[in-house]
Amino acid sequence: MNKSKKVFVGLIVLAIGLSVVLLALSGTPTAANQSVPGARIIGTLFDRGTNRPVVGEVGVTTLDGARLRLKHTRASLQGEFVIDGIESGQFHLVTKADGYAVEHRNVSLNQGETLRVDFGLKPVKKLRGVVRGPNGDPLSGADVSVRYPAGLPQPGNVTSTYQWEAGEFLTGASGTFEIDVHPDKEFIVEASHRDFIGDVSRPVSVPANQTEISTSLTLRNGNNLTGEVKNAAGVPVPGAQIRLIGLIARSASPRFTSIETLSQRIKYGKSRIDGTFAFRRVTPGRKKLVVVQPGYGTFVREIEVLPRQASSHTTIVLRSP
Repeated sequence: MNKSKKVFVGLIVLAIGLSVVLLALSGTPTAANQSVPGARIIGTLFDRGTNRPVVGEVGVTTLDGARLRLKHTRASLQGEFVIDGIESGQFHLVTKADGYAVEHRNVSLNQGETLRVDFGLKPVKKLRGVVRGPNGDPLSGADVSVRYPAGLPQPGNVTSTYQWEAGEFLTGASGTFEIDVHPDKEFIVEASHRDFIGDVSRPVSVPANQTEISTSLTLRNGNNLTGEVKNAAGVPVPGAQIRLIGLIARSASPRFTSIETLSQRIKYGKSRIDGTFAFRRVTPGRKKLVVVQPGYGTFVREIEVLPRQASSHTTIVLRSP
């Protein structure tokens, strides 16, 4: 079942300067014939190959001080759209049209200005593949998505990316998936599952002379790391905040942000009422355990999670600062 979103609703990743903020928002359509004071964006959506109009949506995102503002509208049957009633400043435009790749544009408007922005859209291409479990069999219930390069905007600019752009797909019994991808852009593919360590592909793209490509991803069994937090008297310490940080080299593809890779770099936990804790799906390698609890000094220990060690246990003793 393909879980790709069909409207301008969902997760927006906003990068302003060097900061990144995650927000869940829903836009409100602006009618094309509505007359509202302020700056204005008009334009058309059209097929870049045939010049025929395309019916779709256009969203505009801006930051007003510390407040995020989002508007969007649907294009008419002639592909024309209008977004008005917006203030001056820096804006980020995003398109959405079924069967066409998403396009982005940064623009700047002055108060009362009308700016024309036309989008020539390209048809999507297909990514097909299969997700397999550690034993090599097709795996159902795996989440598959694509990630495009995460470039840093110039200071003062806003960049928005809707969750449905990742083309999220949930594999069925055959373990297969099919996702629409941009015909020109490079991307990575990642697969995750609640019971296994996910897999992330190398950067790939669809060759210009092809309409689709295929790939496969294989998930792995993870390690279980359990432990207990005590004080110097041997009494269990509940509620201690625990971080498990992977001491690994930087990604070979720094232009891409993989959610699966980030989830393995740092895991968060908390000791239970009896002082015990557990981390599941841990990748092998060197890790750093950091434990913080008011009234005690910060605990830091490096550990090694071995590849063939299904589970391991550690005891943490917190002492007064």
